[in-house]
Amino acid sequence: MMGDRAQLNFDDDDLSSPPPPSVPVEKILEVTRKAGFHETPKSAPSGEDRPRRTRLKTGRVKQFATRLHPDTVDAFHDYADAHRITVAETLERALAALLVKEKASR
Repeated sequence: MMGDRAQLNFDDDDLSSPPPPSVPVEKILEVTRKAGFHETPKSAPSGEDRPRRTRLKTGRVKQFATRLHPDTVDAFHDYADAHRITVAETLERALAALLVKEKASR
C-alpha cells in the first residue's frame, strides 16, 4: 500500500533571502596577498625548475619508476635535451653501453 511520502524540511527551500553581496576581485586579491598566498604565474617558469618539453610519442608503454639523486635526474635530462631524444631512449642507450662494456670485459 502506497501512501503519501513524508515531507522533509531542510530550511533550504526559502529563496526569499537576498544573495550575499558580491566582493570586488581587487579586494579578494588584496586579502589573499596579505594572508601569504601568491598568484599562479601566467607563463611557464624559467630557469632550472622549468618543465621538460613534450617529446614525440615513441610507442613505449611500460612504466619504469625509480628514485634517483637529483643530479642523476638532471644529467639524464641534460643528455636527452642535448641529443634531442627521450629520457627513455637515454636509459636504453645507457643499458646498451653497459652490456657492451660487460661483454668486452669477459
